[in-house]
Order: sequence, then structure tokens, then C-alpha cells
Amino acid sequence: MNAKRLFDPRCTAALAMTAALLAFPARSAHAQENARPTPPRNEEHGPPAQAPPEQAEATTGDAEILAQVMALDENEVQAARAAQDRKVTGPVLRFAKMIEQHHRQDMQDVRALGVKLGLTLTTTTTVEQLHAKGEEAMSRLSPLTGEEFGRAFMTEMVNGHREALQMLDDFLKTAQNDELKQHLTAVRQKIAMHLQEAEKLQGHAGKADRPAPSSSEPRPEQPLLV
Repeated sequence: MNAKRLFDPRCTAALAMTAALLAFPARSAHAQENARPTPPRNEEHGPPAQAPPEQAEATTGDAEILAQVMALDENEVQAARAAQDRKVTGPVLRFAKMIEQHHRQDMQDVRALGVKLGLTLTTTTTVEQLHAKGEEAMSRLSPLTGEEFGRAFMTEMVNGHREALQMLDDFLKTAQNDELKQHLTAVRQKIAMHLQEAEKLQGHAGKADRPAPSSSEPRPEQPLLV
């Protein structure tokens, strides 16, 4: 091949195009390799968050528990109203007002909790028996008046709250729903406080409100010192 043909412009252009075509696949493969997504780095992570435990659904047994708590509240409110109607005074009156206030509030809380949990509070045989016990207590109190009523009222409060504590302990063992258990625990704390106050007042009902003797009242004669 002579020098003239070697430097022919057409040959030079053809050679350049051939070289470009040969280089294109290499660039394309390199670009594709660079375009591949970078695999995620192996970063250290803590243990996966655990889902909160599922709360047990309320059952018919839970509904029965709420119905019995409601019956206890109703009995206490009835007895507390009777004490106030009989015009008890002093610490016994304050106790009766506290009992009515706390148990009326719990009646509202029980209704609200039943609605929230989708439970229907039905009058079962056990609920009827609790109401009957409340009526028996009222029949024992009805004929009494004055200090005698105050003492009998506090005795009923002590006995009733002791039984209520035992019932609540049993309920806490069988209740399924966590919110119900929390409510029963709170109620038990108040019942225990009521019982403690009732036991303090039981031996003093009707006595704390007696007026102190005046200086003009005769006092029993004291033996002379010899």
C-alpha cells in the first residue's frame, strides 16, 4: 500500500468509526456496572421490637364479675343512705357519706367499663343473692334508732366489707381482661380502706358525739384520801 492511499481521508474516517464501535461496548459495560445498586451496608441493629402482648378479650365470666361488683355497690349505697336518713352524726355520718360517694362513683365506673368492653351486666342468681343479703342487712337496721342504730350500722359495714374483700380476691383470680383486673385492684384498695375505718369506728359508734359533762353537772363522789 502506498503512502497516498494510507492517508486517504475516507480510510482514516473508516478506521476511526471502527475504533469507536469497538470501544463502545466496553464503556457501556463499565457504565452498567457502575449503575448497579450498591448493596446495603451491614449495619448493626438492635433486636427487633417486640409487639405488645395481646390483651385477653372480656368474657361472660368478666360480665358476671362486673354485675356482682355493681350489686355490692348498690347494697353499700342503700345502707349509707339509711344511716344518713336516721340522722347519725359525727364520725359515723362522715363515714356514711364517704361510703355513698365512693360506691356511687364505682357504679358509674362499672357501667362505663362494661360499655367499653362490650359486656352486658345481667341479673344472675348470684347477683340476686347479693341483693337479698343487702335487704337482710337493711331489715336488721330498720327497727333501730339512735346510738343503737349507729353501732349496728358500723357492724354491718365491717362484716360487709370483709366479705367484699374476699370476693374481690376471688374475682382477681378469675378475671380475664386486663382493664377489669386494674379496676378490681383499685376497688379492692378502697374497700380495704373502708374496712380499716369501719373497724376503728365500730367500738365507738354513738359515743363520740356525746357532749362532755358541764362543770355544773353532779359528778360521782370520789373516795376520800385517808
